[in-house]
Amino acid sequence: MQEATVAEQSSKIFTDVREVEITQAIANEFHEVLIDRAESDVIIIGAGPAGLTASRELSNLGFKVLVIEQNNYLGGG
Repeated sequence: MQEATVAEQSSKIFTDVREVEITQAIANEFHEVLIDRAESDVIIIGAGPAGLTASRELSNLGFKVLVIEQNNYLGGG
């Protein structure tokens, strides 16, 4: 009898899931919790140099700023 490799065993437990599906599931699960806590005066799309500078300046003026970035790192690119 042949023993299954770890990869073969894992494939029986886990299925391929795209990152977007995981992100969407997390967002759906925590939507109400997040929406209740998300209070912002300004929403900035993009955490590149311009977005980060704008968010810093607006924050220094007393605005509650939310920066949304599509990548999992800051700085653009």
